Amino acid sequence: VMVRFNRTTTDIYHSNTWYSLTEFIFNSGETTIPTSLPPTNDDGNFIRTGIRAIAWMFTFISFFLAIGFAIWTWLHRNTRVVKASQPFFLYLLCFGVILIAISGIPASFDSNFATVEACSQACTAAVWLLFLGVAIV
Repeated sequence: VMVRFNRTTTDIYHSNTWYSLTEFIFNSGETTIPTSLPPTNDDGNFIRTGIRAIAWMFTFISFFLAIGFAIWTWLHRNTRVVKASQPFFLYLLCFGVILIAISGIPASFDSNFATVEACSQACTAAVWLLFLGVAIV
C-alpha cells in the first residue's frame, strides 16, 4: 500500500496580511480547531547520573594522562628519542587531547542538570572544544 500526500496551500501572506484560500483540514477530517489536545508525555531523555559520572571519570583520566605525558615530555626533552619526536609536536598532541577530553564536560549538560541557557552555551562550547582539539591533534 502506497501512501500519498496532497500538498494544499491554505493561506497566503502578502503585504502584511494573511489571505485564506481554503480551510485547513485536521487529522480528524474536520475543519474546526480541536477544543483540546491530548496530554503530552515528555520524557526529556535526560542523561542518568551514573552515566554522567562515568563520562566525567573518563574525561578526568584523559585530562590527567595528557598532562602527565606533557610533563614526561618536558622532563625527557633532552633525550635522543624525545628530540627526534620533536617536543613541540608532542606538546601540541597533549594540548589537543586536553581540549578533546574537556569537551566531554559541557557535552554532558542537559536541562535536568542546568538551565536551558547554560545548556545552549555548553553545547556551543563542547563543539568548539572538540573540533579545535581534533584539528590540533
